[in-house]
Amino acid sequence: IETSAAVQARKSKKATCAYYLSKYRACASADIIFMPYNYLLDDRYWPENFAQSVLKYSIVIVDEAHNVAQAAEEAASFKLTLDDLLQCEREIFTHEEQMSQHYSSSSIHLQQSFTCHENDPNILAPVQQIHVLKNAVVSLRTIIQAKCSRKAGQKAERWQHLFDDFLIPSQLGTQAQRNEAIKMIDALVEFASEGRGFYKLDTVLKRALRLADRFGSSFWVQMEENSLSYRCLSAAPIFQELKCLSIVLASGTLPNVDDFFLNAQDRNKHNPHILETRHAADAASRVYCRILSKYNDRPISATYENRASVTYKRDLVEILAAIIKNTHRGGVIVFFSSFAAMNEFVRY
Repeated sequence: IETSAAVQARKSKKATCAYYLSKYRACASADIIFMPYNYLLDDRYWPENFAQSVLKYSIVIVDEAHNVAQAAEEAASFKLTLDDLLQCEREIFTHEEQMSQHYSSSSIHLQQSFTCHENDPNILAPVQQIHVLKNAVVSLRTIIQAKCSRKAGQKAERWQHLFDDFLIPSQLGTQAQRNEAIKMIDALVEFASEGRGFYKLDTVLKRALRLADRFGSSFWVQMEENSLSYRCLSAAPIFQELKCLSIVLASGTLPNVDDFFLNAQDRNKHNPHILETRHAADAASRVYCRILSKYNDRPISATYENRASVTYKRDLVEILAAIIKNTHRGGVIVFFSSFAAMNEFVRY
């Protein structure tokens, strides 16, 4: 672990976060890396070149993985609200003039920011790129606002297609258009002092565009109040992108292993090994439960005021006696809300 002075000495002339620089150097040289698994599942938290220099040669072990599928679904989901897009517009307007002046006088910065050739007629000047991004954000916000609004006697459609209904009309329908928008956002963030002032553009809009590229054009989004949201219902897309040597999931309980694969063919390709101990309640056991809220037309409520009632205790005894009588093998476990409630019942 380097000292703060050593980290500062290694910083480049451009604004660099000492924390992320130190984390990147540690990841590149460490034999074992410990991290919360939500950082592993969401590549926004990855240091630069993490996938190629670290993950590619690693064995990933996820301990206590009972919520890992839900975390993977969250990492592949996004939500765009009208407030988010309005803030994106404000962030562009704030630095638009400064960016225009800067790019107009700097051809070097243009070549660094956009992978293009000067003779390519499809490449726009930097000033035009800013306007294109601004118009796309305004158009996207306007479309969402129109689709969320309901006229008298008319219901808004709950499900919409992300590409056909939103991205294509906003001039963000092709991969090239989305890539240019992402590059422009990166250029805005780099231009601003330490990236300040572009939080929504960098974390919300850019993420939605990247997820659209990564997971294809079969996106259906749900219309909610003043927003659209995409909810990924499978852990498979995220786990497909973890290009490592092997993944080990360890937990007391895990979701169905099929949830981590796109289809049966994908599952057969990876041929996962499943090792599990026999559960306390084996698969042959069946437990049927009925939730009782009343007994003999009296409410069954273990509130502090009610649990001292002799009637409540008598009713509970009769219920438990009936359950025990009809349990032909094994035993019965009774859970109480507290030790005090249990002791009071046992004394009765």
